[in-house]
Amino acid sequence: MKTAALMILMAMVSGAEAGAKAKLTYFDVRGLAQSARLLLSHLKIDTEEVRHTKDTWADAKKAGVESGLFSFGQIPALEYWDANGVKTEMVQSTAIMQFLGREHNMYGKSQADAVLIDVLIGGVGDLRKKYGAFAYNKEVPTKPELIEEYITFATNWIPNFEKLLAKREGTYLCGDDLSIADIMLFDVIDTCVLRVKPTALEGLPKLQAHFDAVRELPGILSYITSDKNHKHANGASAFWDTPTNIPSHLRDEL
Repeated sequence: MKTAALMILMAMVSGAEAGAKAKLTYFDVRGLAQSARLLLSHLKIDTEEVRHTKDTWADAKKAGVESGLFSFGQIPALEYWDANGVKTEMVQSTAIMQFLGREHNMYGKSQADAVLIDVLIGGVGDLRKKYGAFAYNKEVPTKPELIEEYITFATNWIPNFEKLLAKREGTYLCGDDLSIADIMLFDVIDTCVLRVKPTALEGLPKLQAHFDAVRELPGILSYITSDKNHKHANGASAFWDTPTNIPSHLRDEL
């Protein structure tokens, strides 16, 4: 009976994911929408992406604010239709991930799981803010010491993730159950750490194993190896890992 009930539940979840649709609006960079892109791909949700450029954003922002979609005049924004056609709109990158996590049973199985997920999300956000300040600093191309300062911060920060992962047995943060925090951790390591220092995970076996496991998930791997995934982490307004500011160790990838 338990097995039959589990099969029915899995079918219901799979059906909800198959019937759901989404529209994700952001700029044509990885940035704050990358985790949502990865998660939507993992969930196999039919997703339309709108990627704005400097030329299209002004008019789109005005329309989004007037419609109420862009609550703060910012993106990313998600429009989501569940399997029954019920639409939900939201902005703020973390709110988008938390919504999708609750909607698709990727927010842990207990309050303790949810707390651990939220703690890791906070730590990911702190690292991302530091990376943003670094990548958009116009002095980075002429002051290599700024790169070293960021590397020092990042390499001192990521052992905290190693400790969090060690709290549970299993592949992911909450054991064997994948959560939104795992996707967000993979994204920040991939974009904000390894593209700055490729050897940063040496000596961090739990974090390395976690990164490898998430990367090999079919939906994740298919996205990051597709043309949808940006070759550069940042857009033209940044000063690190852009089409015109390519770190020397990444040039062979292009």
